[in-house]
Amino acid sequence: MLDLTRNPDSSARDLTDIVIKDQALTVKILKIVNSAYYGFYREIGNVNHAIVILGFNEIKNIALAACIIGTFPASVSRLFNREQFWLHCLGVAFTAGLLSKYTPGLNSNDAFVIGLLHDIGIVVLDQHFNEVFLNVVQEAHTQQRPLVRVETEILGLDHAEIGGIVADQWELPVPLVRGIRYHHRPSQGGKEDLSIHLAHLSNYFCHRHTLGYSGNPVPDNPYKGSLKRLGLTLARVEELWTARRRDFERLNTII
Repeated sequence: MLDLTRNPDSSARDLTDIVIKDQALTVKILKIVNSAYYGFYREIGNVNHAIVILGFNEIKNIALAACIIGTFPASVSRLFNREQFWLHCLGVAFTAGLLSKYTPGLNSNDAFVIGLLHDIGIVVLDQHFNEVFLNVVQEAHTQQRPLVRVETEILGLDHAEIGGIVADQWELPVPLVRGIRYHHRPSQGGKEDLSIHLAHLSNYFCHRHTLGYSGNPVPDNPYKGSLKRLGLTLARVEELWTARRRDFERLNTII
């Protein structure tokens, strides 16, 4: 699926061929397409029909989200609710896709992937180092400090760096890897690192509007340099976000 998102010559037929090989994925995609988020008046019964109605890129993004979310089982704890975490990631993905339309040089498909995977390092920690991860989250909440700072002190690196390692192993394009790795450190991005600034701002606005929860009790402040690089202002992003508020509030129906 990741290869498909990176291939400009991929077609609706290619996407359908991937999806129909996995019955569970097919069911999940159709569930999402028929959710309240899209609000169709009649049920969409197959992937081909969904592609015709919503378009190739939208279904491709839905399929990718379903693949990633479905890879990791649900987890609910007092400190970290994975359903709320995925709601946050979906929010960042859709926000990044929205903002990318107003910034020359940004691909909306890449933007969606960056948003969806920006916190993949958190899932790795929760999945494979759960006890240590929950201790980090507890410390961050008790001390009311940014999660990345507590992670660095206890683990020696933070979830963004771990996410960058994962993205590199998955052989994602360098801009996507950097967007994931530096979304909490946008000042380290160069002039061409639009993906970093996009991930940073999209993450900020989803925290600002409490769309899901990433486990971080002290979100980043918006970096002015990111706004400048994307040619946006806080007021403009707020305006765009408000215009889509109802859509974003229904994102939980597609998890």
